Amino acid sequence: MKSFYTLIKVRTNQLSGDSLTIGVVVFNEFKFKVQFSKQKISTAKSLVDIESKFFDLIIKEIKQNLESSNKDFDSYKNGLLNVDYKFNDLYFNYLSRYSNGIIEFTTPKFIALKNTENEFSKIFSMFVDKSIFTEDLNSEKKIIEENFHKRIKTNLIDRVEEKVHTNIKLDNDIIPTLINTFELDCVGKNGVLIGAKSISFNQSKDTIHKNLNTYISIIAHLSKKYHKGLDVNQFFLIADEPKVNTDEYRLWNSIRKEDDIIKVKTSEESTSIAELILSKKASTFIE
Repeated sequence: MKSFYTLIKVRTNQLSGDSLTIGVVVFNEFKFKVQFSKQKISTAKSLVDIESKFFDLIIKEIKQNLESSNKDFDSYKNGLLNVDYKFNDLYFNYLSRYSNGIIEFTTPKFIALKNTENEFSKIFSMFVDKSIFTEDLNSEKKIIEENFHKRIKTNLIDRVEEKVHTNIKLDNDIIPTLINTFELDCVGKNGVLIGAKSISFNQSKDTIHKNLNTYISIIAHLSKKYHKGLDVNQFFLIADEPKVNTDEYRLWNSIRKEDDIIKVKTSEESTSIAELILSKKASTFIE
């Protein structure tokens, strides 16, 4: 089924015909997705001579009109009657008249994309507001990060916080070569050193490399200071698998395969680190 898009514009100057794109509708014959840019709407309000509340009401009612049309089609589709119900030029002309000409819709144009959430965001970013796509990505990354750290707290930190150092910030008083403080999720000692550092692979490759190098440097220093061999200590990198076919994934996979100085565990697997610490009866040792 073919998909089309129509841009939603505000006439900012009736005489010159100037307009500002504030939203987009992507649709096939029977289904649509619509989104407005809050930033563009705010700009439009400052350019048109109408009350802000009235402008918001127009936007709200257009949304409701479209949502109602979607629901109506669902009813027709699941019913016994075959109703010729389509989104087309006439429908969008009706919506333009509905807003007293303040809002206008461009002539629908074909676009070779499926009507999906991800592709809809790309279209919105392309034609309306680039910042929204960045915000969506950042929001998604933030949620992933939060869940990543929640799992580590539940599976590891909460179980060993009374036994070993947890969320300990190391500085150059402890590690002389450190320029900035560096946090380990946990570290303890009983015969050997056992520790873990979580690193999100949703960061840039350079940032990941920097954190990894610092972590390995700290492991080497602690091992030397407390006379423990690198081959007998047990240090872990807690890192969830990043998207495949990315530089971050290739780096993550390479570290996982080497498995020498540090062993890779996912946030779900971090429970095994807690079990190791408890079974070895590791304890705090840094004063």
